[in-house]
Amino acid sequence: MNTTTQFSSHADQMAMLDTATKQAYWDYSNLAWLVINQLQHELGGNLGIHAKSVKSVCGLPLLNKTEIANHGYRAFSYNKIQDAYSALWDNFGKTGHFCPRLIERANARRKSEKVISEGIALAQQN
Repeated sequence: MNTTTQFSSHADQMAMLDTATKQAYWDYSNLAWLVINQLQHELGGNLGIHAKSVKSVCGLPLLNKTEIANHGYRAFSYNKIQDAYSALWDNFGKTGHFCPRLIERANARRKSEKVISEGIALAQQN
């Protein structure tokens, strides 16, 4: 189906594109911060240095929540955001060029931290 027939107006098309772009930016931002935090966990050092490294790898800056809420993500095209997201996986994913399996280690660490915090909460209830 042609995209112009899916929406009743140009405004609807633009609203859908804006929603998709915002979601893509949130996905990129969440994955980027997962990578940054894991780099800091494994290598130590300053989060800002790791954030600069991720920005140089992906070519896309990280906005704070206020900037995102103020539609700062609109400065980037949907395709540019998708390229940055792919660059994270290309460099930090299973067969990553820069640091292989970093994302997998970060997800495993996040899961174990969640199990520990749930265990502590359960122990405090008893």
